[in-house]
Parts: sequence; structure tokens; C-alpha cells
Amino acid sequence: MNNEAKSRKIYTKALDNFDNGNIDKALDLCEKSISMDLKNNSAINLKGLLYYLKGDLISCKNLWKMNYHTNKDTVSYKYLQDAKLDEQFLKKYANAITLIKNNDIEGAIDLLKQCEKTDFNRINVCNNLAMCYIKLGKYNNALEYYEKALSIDKNNDIAINIKKELYKKGLIKKHKGKKILIAILVISIISSISIYLFNKFNKTKNISEIKNNKITSKENKNKSNIPKKEEAKKTETKKQEIKKEEKIDIQNLNNYIEKKNYIQLYNIYSNYKNKNLDVNSKSVLVKAEKLLKEEGVEYFYNTAMVNANNKKYKESSDLLLKAYSLGNVNYLYPHIIYLLATNYEALNNISEAIRYYEIYASSFMKNDYGDLALYKLATLNEKVDDAKSKNYAKKLSQIYPQSMYNNSNIKRIINNN
Repeated sequence: MNNEAKSRKIYTKALDNFDNGNIDKALDLCEKSISMDLKNNSAINLKGLLYYLKGDLISCKNLWKMNYHTNKDTVSYKYLQDAKLDEQFLKKYANAITLIKNNDIEGAIDLLKQCEKTDFNRINVCNNLAMCYIKLGKYNNALEYYEKALSIDKNNDIAINIKKELYKKGLIKKHKGKKILIAILVISIISSISIYLFNKFNKTKNISEIKNNKITSKENKNKSNIPKKEEAKKTETKKQEIKKEEKIDIQNLNNYIEKKNYIQLYNIYSNYKNKNLDVNSKSVLVKAEKLLKEEGVEYFYNTAMVNANNKKYKESSDLLLKAYSLGNVNYLYPHIIYLLATNYEALNNISEAIRYYEIYASSFMKNDYGDLALYKLATLNEKVDDAKSKNYAKKLSQIYPQSMYNNSNIKRIINNN
């Protein structure tokens, strides 16, 4: 049985444990499944969902981001879009806890009921609702939320304490634990399974390199003997040429700005940004640059993602290079670098892939893909530059000891003499 098949088998066990309320066991099995096959989209998504139910928004979003950017998984992208609203529910939950501490139970219930609109942090929300209803003496309501929490995590410490309280009231023995499955999660998991079964990545084999050609110009000085007057005249002409200002077709550029034609704007901007322009041309070019940095970068990145999802890695990289050249102007910059690395890897352009993984690792080590960038650098350099490979493997092991990427491959690289 190969690693891919083993990973699927372990994932199925994780899913069974999740259905049976063994959430921590399911998390452990997801970790094992992913370590066997980093492209097991379903296992990564399930692990994210488990963190989501536990209320760990950072961990679940990091997993889905990694799955979306690395495996081009569309289910992860949907999760990320849905999770954008969960920040507000996290704040409401925190405010509810404060109200509970201040003994404003009714106010806390109101906020917690609002948090029920999402499955995020479902275990903690249900547990706290149960405790609130116990304080109000509404034990049947408490029982309802206790059972909801227990159906997701039957070993949850808070739920077990609630169980003891309800047992004293004689309510537990009348009700056998119900399994309340959240429909949206079931649909999501089924979608993940479908994506994983049918989404087999056939990496493009054509080798393609993008080379930046540097154009250098040299001026040849005329060293021949010429009359002084003629030489002075030529010198004056040169000064006039240097002072000569270039003009842009301002109307055309303004038209591109109005229509937000980012490709044409970028072409004009890159062509004229280092040239000596008249004041009006320079003013409009500054507007174009501002629009490119504020909105164009996001356009280039999103379009690049669509191309990458369709395995058009060359087209994707061309757009990313445009965004990259505009500099670290917004939150997408590290994502742009990382996607460039994965694109070049998909194109089998390993030297460029390593280059961008190194840029990411040197500048964004503690960001979303720090551990994965180190893993790629360790494995891609293996048998090519063993010293580098081992160095990156050691860094991964030291900085991210709990990472799913600190696996048997990394241990093998470290232990090889």
C-alpha cells in the first residue's frame, strides 16, 4: 500500500472518530494522514474544521490557506470566505464571557445565541449556553446545549462537568446522548472527499524559465581630435538632450485609470517610471502607480490564482511577477512570493522555485507558510546541495517542532551524514 492509499485509510478513521465525538483522536489521525500525503486535501480540510469547531480561528485559517495555495483546493477557498465573518462572532463570544463573569447571564445568553449563527467555536458556545441555563435553573435548555456540545466532543472536560450537574438534577438518565450532526459540516466534508478523489494533479512537464533580461546601454565617447568650438557645440547639444523631457499620452493613460485596465497601466508605468517626464505626465503616472499598488496588486494576484488553479502556471507567474515588482505594498506580498515558488515548482523550474522559497523563508519565516517553505527547501535541495538541505531541515525541526512537515522526510535528511 503506497503512502497515498495509507493516508486515505487514516483519513477515513479520522472521519469516523469525528462522527463518534472523538475530536482529539480525529485531530491526531488527521495529522498522521497529512504526514503520509501532503496533498490529501480532505484530511487538511477536516483538520481545519476540527480547529474551527474548537474555536481556534488562526489554526483553521492557516490550514485552509495552505491547502488553497499549495493544493489549489477550492473547498478550502470557500471555507476561508465563510470564515471572514467569524471575527465578529469571536468578539461577541469574548464579550459574552465577560458578561458571565459579571453575572449578567441574560445578556450573555443573548450574545451566545447570536454566535449560534455559525458553526465556529460551536463546542465552547454550547457549553457556555448550557452553564448559563443551569444558573437560571432552566435545566431542560441546559440539557439541549450539553448534548450538542457532547455530540461533537464527548471527552470535553467542561461538558463532563455539566453532565455531573445535570445528573444531580435527574435529567441525564432520562436522555441518551443524541448525535446532532451539523449539516453544513457534513456537506463540507463530503465535498472535500469528492474533491480529493477526483483532483489528481498531473504536473506540467514542460520546462520553462522566465529570465529577466537586463538592458544596458553604453555611451561611446568620441576621443578623436576635433576643433574646440565643435566640441563645445556637441557638449551643449548633449546637455539639451539630457534636459529634454518625455511626454506620455495623458488622455490614454487617464482612460486606462478610469477603466482600471491594470495590464495596460502596468505596461505604461514600467516603461516610463524611470524616465524624465514633464510635470503633467509625471502627475498622471503617480496616479497610475497609486492605483496599481492599491488595487492592481490584488487583481494580478487573484487572476494569477485562477490561472494556477487551471494549471496555467506560466500565465500565473507572469501576473505574479508584475505584482511582485510593485513591492511590499500590502498583505498579499508574502502570498505572491509563495505562489511564485509553487508555480515554478509545478513548471519543474526548480532553481527559480528554490529562489522564491528562500526569499519567503528569509523574510516571512513566521508567516502562514514558514514551515512549508522550509520543508520545500529541505526536500528540493536534497541530493543537489546536501548542506543546504540539512540546514533547512534543522531549522524546520527547531522552529516548528509541532508542524505536520516536521515528518519522517525531515528526520531522514537530518540523520544522513
